[in-house]
Amino acid sequence: MIAIGALNFHYLNFIIFAINYTLLEFSISQLYLTHIRNIWNIQESQAASSKIIQLFNK
Repeated sequence: MIAIGALNFHYLNFIIFAINYTLLEFSISQLYLTHIRNIWNIQESQAASSKIIQLFNK
């Protein structure tokens, strides 16, 4: 019985580890997506401001 309990505990630890790893992967991918969106927004705002500057320079 003790061996079965230890095995169950081992499997439970593995499942918890797998869930934590999945959550970590998900949060890293969310951070990466946010980073890409920020870069895209910066590029968009730079393009918009350069268009405004071009309008004023005409």
